[in-house]
Amino acid sequence: SSSKTTKINISIYLMKHIGNTLISIYITLLKEYEVLTKIVTSGIIGIIGDFLAQSFEYNVGMDHHQQQRNQNLNRVFSLDWVRLFGIFFESTFVAGPLMHYAYDYMEHLVPIHDDDEKEFHGNMDVEKRKTISLSKWAAAGFHVLADIFILGPIFVFTMMLVTSIIEGRIATFSSELALDFGPALWASTLASFSFVPMQLMAFKCLPIKFRLLYMNLQDIVWNAVVSVMAHKSRK
Repeated sequence: SSSKTTKINISIYLMKHIGNTLISIYITLLKEYEVLTKIVTSGIIGIIGDFLAQSFEYNVGMDHHQQQRNQNLNRVFSLDWVRLFGIFFESTFVAGPLMHYAYDYMEHLVPIHDDDEKEFHGNMDVEKRKTISLSKWAAAGFHVLADIFILGPIFVFTMMLVTSIIEGRIATFSSELALDFGPALWASTLASFSFVPMQLMAFKCLPIKFRLLYMNLQDIVWNAVVSVMAHKSRK
């Protein structure tokens, strides 16, 4: 029992150490190469999301006939590398930069973080602080809704378009778009709404430079869901 406890404590320590090291490296790179760091991180997250999507499709998403056929042919799971590269390319060169500049523009349009306020915050009365706090929550709510209802459809479309081009399916893109865009957008919206409380907290509390990192982590699930739906007609 004491041996197991020791192993657990060592594992927790190593995980915390690795996590702190990665965060430190990310912050350092963010200071030196902000946009590049953000878009490369988006690409890596896209790969993780599509890997989960392909694993889901193989293990869960197949119907009984497909499962039986794979068993009869002794098929094992294998990655679709072209599809994986398509998701990586779209996440790195389209979604990542777009999120970076869109979030900066939303912060300019409806500010959440006001540096000037910090200097005078200590001298404010309680009512003034409450008013500012409410306005910041309202601004964060605007950012979240804009992300879901404005950026969401754009990202679903660009994922379908870019992956269609890279996978050599541009000739059938219009029919795939007609069949799969609606369900993919619906799945995207549901996935996004499931994260609304955490996203609201992140947008309200995190500095703007860390917002894309949070969204990248959230997008592991989002990418997996949308990738599955975007490829339904391509199987």
